Amino acid sequence: ASRLFAAMLRVGICFFDEIEKTPAGSLALLNSVLDDRRTLKSITMGIHLPAHEDFLFCAAMNEKDALPESLKERINPLIYIGYPSISELERILEVHFPKDSEIWIKLFISEFKDSGLSPRLAIRNLAEIYKDHRKKNGTKKPTTEVIKKYLEQLKRNNVATDDNKVGTEDMIKENTNDLYDPCKEERLLH
Repeated sequence: ASRLFAAMLRVGICFFDEIEKTPAGSLALLNSVLDDRRTLKSITMGIHLPAHEDFLFCAAMNEKDALPESLKERINPLIYIGYPSISELERILEVHFPKDSEIWIKLFISEFKDSGLSPRLAIRNLAEIYKDHRKKNGTKKPTTEVIKKYLEQLKRNNVATDDNKVGTEDMIKENTNDLYDPCKEERLLH
């Protein structure tokens, strides 16, 4: 709440990422901030803080329609931004992976083009199988068939879609710090 207070007092913007993960009871405090009152009120905390006239509130969420109705009515405008197109996703992956991974990206896109995959999850999934191959085979280039086997395994494990609530953390067998980092990878290649 301190960042919200600061933004309300100092003519700032309060950006609330993944707002849908906040309990509805906690979000209820925002009702008076986001309606005509533009005041943060909390009887239990003894707060009555008016927002500066230029204060702005912005929130992001991953799940459409996950907000309580009281907030939906107050947050205007609501803007839905979907996932990037397949060609945009391909460009995103190209930025995150070394030049020699083009075939990995093409096959990954081909396999998961209809899955509605987020860029974040696409990067994590592709990084995991790419890293796994590099760990087992060094810099030896895989055949198309080998890459397809990695992709089939990924699909069998059902970790490649955002609908899977288990998440990629269960897929990653090692420390999170060991996730794919293109800068580290470039050093490994030389």
